[in-house]
Amino acid sequence: MEKATTPSDTDTTAPPSRKKRSGKWFLLALALAIVAGSGGAAWYLLKAGTAHETKPEVKAEPVKPTYAALETFTVNLLSDDGQSHHLQTNITLDINNPAVEEELKQHDPAVRNAILMLLSSKTNTELLTTEGKKKLADEVLATVNATLSPPVANPAAANQGAGAAKPGGANPPGPVRSVLFTAFIID
Repeated sequence: MEKATTPSDTDTTAPPSRKKRSGKWFLLALALAIVAGSGGAAWYLLKAGTAHETKPEVKAEPVKPTYAALETFTVNLLSDDGQSHHLQTNITLDINNPAVEEELKQHDPAVRNAILMLLSSKTNTELLTTEGKKKLADEVLATVNATLSPPVANPAAANQGAGAAKPGGANPPGPVRSVLFTAFIID
């Protein structure tokens, strides 16, 4: 007596349907794609990070200042109060090249004359304020640079006042970068 098989018995032992198998493969492919994508993204980001690290950093060498000290200047100042006033100052120039020091020695009489004329054209009240001293330093800078590097003989440049300070306080480039007062006495 064998038991007769019914269609319901055969359904439970039948292999899984095609739909269930394709779903497993889809999930497996999706998981593989996610892992591959994550790995690719990690590789790209790490490679980009090492590209920045392997580039040598170019650091600008700090420019070593070169100074040229001038002899002491003593001048009579213009009087605005009827009394006699004097200025005694020491000036040091910050030069852009050690070769400029030799040029300064060659042109020392012309440089000193130009600075003396500028200093003696000032009044004591002009020079008592910090702003007055800064303005004087800018004027000395322009005067020394114009003396060391006179403007090219050009009629158009002469009409525009070549060698003078540019508007806005910016001086034309020259061999001297800045003027430093190392002593400044007004009596």
